[in-house]
Amino acid sequence: MLGGLLTGVNRSYPYISKQGGIDEHNINTLFKLVYVSNFNVSVQALMLLYQISGTKNDFCNRFYQALYSKLLDPTISSSSKKAFLLNLIYKSLKRDNATSRKVAIARRLLQVSNVDDPVLACASLYTISEANKNSVKENDSLKSAENKEETDKATDTCYDKAARNPMYSNADKVQLWEFNLLSRNYHPSVNQFVHSLLQEAPSIIQVIPSLTLL
Repeated sequence: MLGGLLTGVNRSYPYISKQGGIDEHNINTLFKLVYVSNFNVSVQALMLLYQISGTKNDFCNRFYQALYSKLLDPTISSSSKKAFLLNLIYKSLKRDNATSRKVAIARRLLQVSNVDDPVLACASLYTISEANKNSVKENDSLKSAENKEETDKATDTCYDKAARNPMYSNADKVQLWEFNLLSRNYHPSVNQFVHSLLQEAPSIIQVIPSLTLL
């Protein structure tokens, strides 16, 4: 029932925002729902918070922190809202101007994909690829995963995977080992996606009859 109510509010928010939007008390309630509700309701709450953060800059960093945290939810695998989550991640990465935060969210998504089924892995790779199009800095970060022998320039920098705020995880300062793991995935479609992404092929997506993304 709560999920249905949030779906309705999500659809009507563009009209609500013209009349002052949602007050701070209810925004805090939405953030609480992200952390305490089941995964499907949490995604609906995040989708609404994404819209709110677009008009209220004060909540932008808090939204990205909540999204980053939700990627650790162990029920992602069994959820029926994975497509909604990936779409939200795509829009969030596309809108964000903070490279460190974008890389942190992308890395966490890839880490989840490494322990999930090939469907999520392929969909995640495509989401990250599309979100990072025409972005030189992110493309440079992705290409660094090709060279396994490359030494990090900042030897005293450590990637903090457990950081609460993705801005301060140093995710963009160290090698992207997640791509190396995915390149060894047992499913050939995942391997193809990884190699196409790293080699900057004209099109990552090809028709693969044996795999349905979502």
